[in-house]
Amino acid sequence: EEEQNVVNTYLTDFQEYVKEWNSAFITGTKNPNDDAVWKEYIDGFAKLHTDELIGAYQSAYDRFNGK
Repeated sequence: EEEQNVVNTYLTDFQEYVKEWNSAFITGTKNPNDDAVWKEYIDGFAKLHTDELIGAYQSAYDRFNGK
């Protein structure tokens, strides 16, 4: 239940962020080959509780596999 709460809380924002940036990369409004742009993209994940999302999925996966 705890993992599901983490996922429910953060996943939508995470998915929207990725969609927005993918659209910007595809349309050319942002250049993924520009180091500053790429750093901005990567740094944005820290604000989206990515570590908590990964931890929730990892915990559920480990439990599923009996670890």
